Amino acid sequence: YSEETQGSLDVRWLIERLLMQGKINSLYGPGGKGKGWLAIAAAICVQTGTPFAGLRTQQTHVLYYDYEDDKQTFDQRVTAVCRGWKMPVPRIAYRHGSERLDTQVEWLSRFCTEAQIGLLIVDSFTFAAGVNSERGSYEESAVRLLTAVQLLTGVTTLIIDHVSGEGRRKDGLAGRQYGSIMKENLIRNNLEVKQDQRPGDTSWEVGLYQTKRNHGAQQAPIGFRLDFG
Repeated sequence: YSEETQGSLDVRWLIERLLMQGKINSLYGPGGKGKGWLAIAAAICVQTGTPFAGLRTQQTHVLYYDYEDDKQTFDQRVTAVCRGWKMPVPRIAYRHGSERLDTQVEWLSRFCTEAQIGLLIVDSFTFAAGVNSERGSYEESAVRLLTAVQLLTGVTTLIIDHVSGEGRRKDGLAGRQYGSIMKENLIRNNLEVKQDQRPGDTSWEVGLYQTKRNHGAQQAPIGFRLDFG
């Protein structure tokens, strides 16, 4: 889907207002705020061409590259979302990550071409970059990962990311994800997650705030409700 705004470049969306097609996008916020559920919902919608909460979606194949959980947990979440939406469970390509993603880019590029992958979801940035296992600065790890992802021609990327300890303690928006300015410069579209949930609630109010967009004016915040009732 294409959007033209006065004084800005033509923008193509994989999911309207959320995922810029062919670019690196990030979804970031404190842990336990719904990032993973939103990413899985996005994967289901893109794989099936289903609108994402009323937002237009372009159909393509999805690869979920998971460094934080396992295939069983992923399948359970996909099934739960599809049950709530009363729709068939799609087959979504899955890979559990154990090595730095940049060391797997040759395999990844070949797989994306052969399987016609149009959306790569990486969960999450820190483990995919190998920050905890490699020597060198965080900035070097971040640049290494993002440079590798840029080699995946024609693939839209959504990277789930976190915020600093200070960002987790703030009541408002953190404003940027954890790490160096180079990470922010290389990612084209940043979305921060903020959640409003009271103890015992079975539904969450979740807001997505675009904190950076390279092509055109920033989007207005978007609100969702995640209902686990």
